[in-house]
Amino acid sequence: MLWKMTDNNNRIEDIKAFLIEKVLLPDADTQTDLTEKKLISIRREKPDYPVISVSSGTSSIISGSERTVAAIESYINENTPAARMIRVGCTGPANFEPLVCIQLPGRNRLFFRNITEEKVEPLLNGVFHNDINEEDL
Repeated sequence: MLWKMTDNNNRIEDIKAFLIEKVLLPDADTQTDLTEKKLISIRREKPDYPVISVSSGTSSIISGSERTVAAIESYINENTPAARMIRVGCTGPANFEPLVCIQLPGRNRLFFRNITEEKVEPLLNGVFHNDINEEDL
């Protein structure tokens, strides 16, 4: 399920408090294992759920990323409630916009270029159900 704005604001406040208390204020230069695990989670290095990142820089918006975001939100709400979508800044060359990055738990990040709203459903079906057809992309 996508985070609602209030959930996201609460999450940001929780992360902020954690970073201040456990990372910025301690006297030690090293982190505990628990703190390091939390930092890995915050950085989404090893997510426990699928993460879909959509570039949302100026060139992305001009290329139609807002419609791509809406299509991804719709897909997640209808098909994959455990996945989370996040907007990120510029992730590459403007001629590849809108760029979509998908990371499944335990897998590497995959980047897909020129993902317009029409390509979202075939792409996500391919990624989540191992049913990708090159003609659809």
